Amino acid sequence: MVKDANGYRRMKVHPTCKRVIRSLSNLEYKAGSSVPDPKSDHLHMADAVEYVCVALAKGLLPYSIGQSGFQIY
Repeated sequence: MVKDANGYRRMKVHPTCKRVIRSLSNLEYKAGSSVPDPKSDHLHMADAVEYVCVALAKGLLPYSIGQSGFQIY
């Protein structure tokens, strides 16, 4: 679960998404700011999650990707 600065739940990550959870939990920030450190090993996954969230906020409809059956809602 990802919470904002006020402690409100903003996003829930399914427990089987271990890499996403690990990356979001270990993301490093520049000292004294809320800006992610570009040298962080976990930045790429956090960026990918951000792009999905922005697309969903703009009204992206559920769809499947390729033969994998991966779905975004």
